[in-house]
Amino acid sequence: MKIETQLRFYKSFNGITPDIQYSGFVTTDESWRQEPLYASYSRLYFVTEGSGMLISDSEQIPLEPGYVYLAPCGLKCGFYSSPSVTKLFFHVGLSLTADGGDVFESLGHFARLPRSVEYIERLKEWYLGSDPYGYLMLKSEIFKTICDFLRSEGQEDEKGEGYSGAVSEAIRYIKSNICATLTVKSVAEAALCSQSKLSALFRDEIGQSVSSYIEDILMSEAQTLLMYSDLTIGEISEKLGFCDQFYFSRRFRKRFSIPPKDYRKSGRGGGSEK
Repeated sequence: MKIETQLRFYKSFNGITPDIQYSGFVTTDESWRQEPLYASYSRLYFVTEGSGMLISDSEQIPLEPGYVYLAPCGLKCGFYSSPSVTKLFFHVGLSLTADGGDVFESLGHFARLPRSVEYIERLKEWYLGSDPYGYLMLKSEIFKTICDFLRSEGQEDEKGEGYSGAVSEAIRYIKSNICATLTVKSVAEAALCSQSKLSALFRDEIGQSVSSYIEDILMSEAQTLLMYSDLTIGEISEKLGFCDQFYFSRRFRKRFSIPPKDYRKSGRGGGSEK
């Protein structure tokens, strides 16, 4: 008897886990509204009732029952209800690449796949239940949905190849070291690239400057901490490397036209997924 074993399989298989940052089953109202903003995670929306809209800087796609929608990581995403939409949602990150890049980071547009309402209702039952078997089944269906999107969008053989090596390394470094004092110079040094070369690559491949990308990631992290953590605004300011919470508040308000305190209240009351 001859048994062939692949050690890389164990390392890869055991390391592939979707990072669910937030999830829920919700029926929104007209307060579920947001202008397009950068997100460091991908969103999966399984819609059972109602209607709404996903919007970006360049497109919009209606939310309709019987579909699962993907708003990929890295795409500026906004949304609104019309007047309400019922959905099971997941904020998910998944990396299959050596540089730690998200599988959907370079997709750049919304996508959807047909899923029957009955199917989504079954996922909801698993999600709201307490059966470990149901959780396991739900996890497998989330994996399958991710694979179906990769296949339908032609991403199966392109994971991690959307960006050049320098840009991929710069993105990895920015996400791993995000803070208000992060400089383009330090990012370029980590990417083993000159500042001018890296800036040109970012504009060609991502469509924005390195500094604006850092700002997007920084403000996205601030939003996440405000909505989904119990840290005080002062603690968030310190965690993100701002000199004080007043400067953090000014920067946040300049970006979103709302103070962090009010953003946290509105987000937890209706402006977020809740």
